[in-house]
Amino acid sequence: MRTDTASEKLHLVYATDRGYRFLAMVSAKSAICKASQPERLVVHLLDCGLTDEDWATFSDTLRKGAEAVEVRRHQVSTEQFGGFTAWKGSFAAYARLYVAELLPEERWCLYADCDTLFLDDPLKLLAECDPAVALKGYWIWYDKPCKPWVRDPVESWLAEHCPGMDFSQYLNSGFLLMNLDWWREHRLMERCLDFFRRFPKVPWPDEMALNAVCHGHVAGLPEGWGAFPDYAFSLPRARSIHYVCSVLNAPKFKRFWGYDDATAAWVNFVRAVLGVPVRQACGVPGWKWPWVARTTISSARRSPRCVACPACGGGGGWTMSRRSSRGARTAGRSRRAFGGRADQGSRTMSAPRARRLASTAS
Repeated sequence: MRTDTASEKLHLVYATDRGYRFLAMVSAKSAICKASQPERLVVHLLDCGLTDEDWATFSDTLRKGAEAVEVRRHQVSTEQFGGFTAWKGSFAAYARLYVAELLPEERWCLYADCDTLFLDDPLKLLAECDPAVALKGYWIWYDKPCKPWVRDPVESWLAEHCPGMDFSQYLNSGFLLMNLDWWREHRLMERCLDFFRRFPKVPWPDEMALNAVCHGHVAGLPEGWGAFPDYAFSLPRARSIHYVCSVLNAPKFKRFWGYDDATAAWVNFVRAVLGVPVRQACGVPGWKWPWVARTTISSARRSPRCVACPACGGGGGWTMSRRSSRGARTAGRSRRAFGGRADQGSRTMSAPRARRLASTAS
């Protein structure tokens, strides 16, 4: 682990088109709020089709309350990706392959998918830069055995097309510390583009290309960075959550449990910091949150302080209610991730009472 990072800047990179611009703005803002020295953070946006108005909103939002943060725009044409497989309707993910060319003077950068929420200081990752590896990230099998519907297509495809590649050395591409010197020296961009030409129907295009080309030169980040939402709050300390978008587009609801802590953390942050309603925060209207209901929603309106931003001291905001002691413990971890007190709390309630409160709140 490096120790000479006191004055070094962290270059945080996002790639987005118009469809993901709001998520990118939320993610970058959470990194700024959690950074111990925001002036050492440089946010790079790989623009894959934003308007000038979109860019102005993005940059102004990030600089609000943190004028020292540097925000840069790099326009990338997606026409060159026309023959590749779109990922959830977007070609923006391919833009990350050009990072080493777009940042020619930088040695390292942190790439984050737009649906990433920072719960810890991103500057800590500067100590993880290792010149011997090309990528450091989140092992896809990290916290528990990988789900079969995720693992099986990848393993079978790799066994057929990339024999000898070890799935235990497979990184998720949504949260990566990138060694840009290694990328330039080994012509990683050209090799990934060749990979796409050879395998145009690869299941997870850019992720599998990066893992295949960098195989043997990857390592894992410390536990908690880039954690998937299903497991984030079962960890001793979640440092950033990678939502893989589906959780935000269609948050999971479980009877008697409500929405999971990871989704509540995202909505909590977005409402407190950006001041937007629940529907814009996660795509779900407030009346579908029966476990939050009027009690915690009203609490958020009365106490709008940002629980993640050191500038306001934390301690405000809202959280979700739980029925069980296990839920109370995980909800406490959710609040502590944003600097709130563990005893700051949501009250549990019976199902009939939750339904009554939900109907009155709507």
